[in-house]
Amino acid sequence: MDLIPAGTILDDKIENRKNVEGEQMNNPWEDIKLDDYENHMSLDSVKQLQTMDAIMKEQFEDYPVDTAMIFGIAGGNGLEHVRTEKYSKVYGVDINKDYLNVVSERYKNLSGVLECLQIDLINEKEKIPKSQLVIANLLIEYIGYQAFRDAILRAKPEYVSCVIQINKDDHNWVSDSPYLHAFDRLDEVHFQIEEQELKKTMEEIGYQVLSVETYDLPNGKALLRMDFKKKTTYEEVYLSEFSDVFYVEEKNVVLVHWKKYCELEQYRTPLENALKVIKDHAACNYVADTRDGFEDNPLDTKWVAEYFMPKAKEYGCRIIYFIIDENNFLKEELEGQQKDSEQLLEFRYIYGIDEVG
Repeated sequence: MDLIPAGTILDDKIENRKNVEGEQMNNPWEDIKLDDYENHMSLDSVKQLQTMDAIMKEQFEDYPVDTAMIFGIAGGNGLEHVRTEKYSKVYGVDINKDYLNVVSERYKNLSGVLECLQIDLINEKEKIPKSQLVIANLLIEYIGYQAFRDAILRAKPEYVSCVIQINKDDHNWVSDSPYLHAFDRLDEVHFQIEEQELKKTMEEIGYQVLSVETYDLPNGKALLRMDFKKKTTYEEVYLSEFSDVFYVEEKNVVLVHWKKYCELEQYRTPLENALKVIKDHAACNYVADTRDGFEDNPLDTKWVAEYFMPKAKEYGCRIIYFIIDENNFLKEELEGQQKDSEQLLEFRYIYGIDEVG
C-alpha cells in the first residue's frame, strides 16, 4: 500500500476548508487577537516569543543581504534587530491586517525600510515581492509545503531561514495556557512539518541546506531552524588554460576567472565571449575573479578602456564587480581600470560571488 506524503495531506487539508454551506472559510489567523497570541507565546511555560527573538537576531545578521521578507510577521517580534545601515528594505507579510497595523505603529523607527504587506500566502502569491532573504518562522505549519514552495519561487531569495516546531505529542501541539481557547480553530490549518520533507521540498526548487539547529523549549517541545541557500549553477561559455568564462543565471552575471598571465588574443578572447553573454542577457553585469590575476599588458589595459567597457555599457551592463582577496595585490591595477571607465559604469569590490546583487 502506497503512503501519501505528509505534505499532500496538509495541502489538501488547507485547500478543502469549507463551512456547512460549502463556502470557503476564512483563515483562523484572521480572528486571533494579537494580545492573546503574544501573551501565550511569552509565558514561561511556552517561551517561544523570547526564543524566536534571539533566533531572529541571528537570521538578520547571518547573510550578506540588504533586503529581507518575513512571512507571518504577527506583532513584529525580532524587528528591533533590523539595522538600517544594513537593510534598505524589510517586508513584513501577514494575512491579518490588524497585526500589520500594530507592527507599523510599534516600529516607526524603521520608516522607509519596513513595508507591511497584507498577503494570503496560499491564494495571493502574485503579490509577493522579490527579496534576497526570506524568514519564515512557525509559518509553514499553517500554509503547507506546496504554498511555501510557491511563495519562495515567487520571492526568488538567495537565502531562506525558517523555523518549525518539533512536538513529542502530536495531539497537544499548542501548550496549555489561559489563552489556549484563542487557538481552537487552528486545527483546521495546522499540520506537523517534518525536517526531511521540508528539505526535499526545498531541494526540488534548487535550494540546499546550509545549517540545522535545535532550540529546546518547555513541555517537551523544540524549535528547529533550517537555513537554505539557492544553488549556484555555472554555464560554461569559454575555457582555456588562462581563463574561464561562465554565465551565472541566478545572479545574471558573466563571470571571468583569470588563472594565469596572458596578453593580446589570449587576454581579449575571453572578454569578447563575456561581451556576447552580456549582449544576450538583458541587464547582465560583469564579474572578474582577480584572486589569481596579474598585471595587464598596457596595450590590453587600453583595449579594455576603449573597447570592452564601452561595449559592455552599450549591451546593458551597469556594474563591474572585481572579486579580490584580502591582500588585493592588484589594487593599483584595478583602481586604474576603474578610473579609466567610472564615468561609464559602476565598480564594486567584493570577496565572493555571493555578494553580487
